[in-house]
Amino acid sequence: MIAGDASRAKIDRLRIFLRSILNLAMNTRTHLYLDVPPRSRVVRWMYASVGVVCLGVGGVGVVVPGLPTVVFWIVAAGCFGRSCPALQRWVYQRPRVGPVIELFVTERKLTRASKQRALIGMWFGMLISSLILIYFDRPMMIVAVIAACGAGVSWWITKRIETAETE
Repeated sequence: MIAGDASRAKIDRLRIFLRSILNLAMNTRTHLYLDVPPRSRVVRWMYASVGVVCLGVGGVGVVVPGLPTVVFWIVAAGCFGRSCPALQRWVYQRPRVGPVIELFVTERKLTRASKQRALIGMWFGMLISSLILIYFDRPMMIVAVIAACGAGVSWWITKRIETAETE
């Protein structure tokens, strides 16, 4: 193998890894609950590393207002599913959020109560952010962008994510 081919292969593997992380974040129909982790040890370590970072950021989100927890733990569970299924099961066993994360990762569904909590929390955070921006006399375009992003995410949560039958 020529040196250029080796570096091209590494870049392709990195591109595939990043695409799978984006697929998880964008809720494409890629099935993330895989029984067989990737063959490459490096790829498994990369997934595990991203999972640990997301798990840590989500843990910080438990105590920091406005920083989401479940979103980061969903990404962590997806990464752990590709690297270390034992850590994925650990995330699923967390009280209160574990069943919600498992339902979303395995079936791409949320309960009605989870959707309501997500929307209320998101809009409350955006309201506080917008009031702070207005108070400090920042451009209204920033507030408009925040509102547009909120509307887009609200549409995505209500229309693109199925509602689970059981609460």
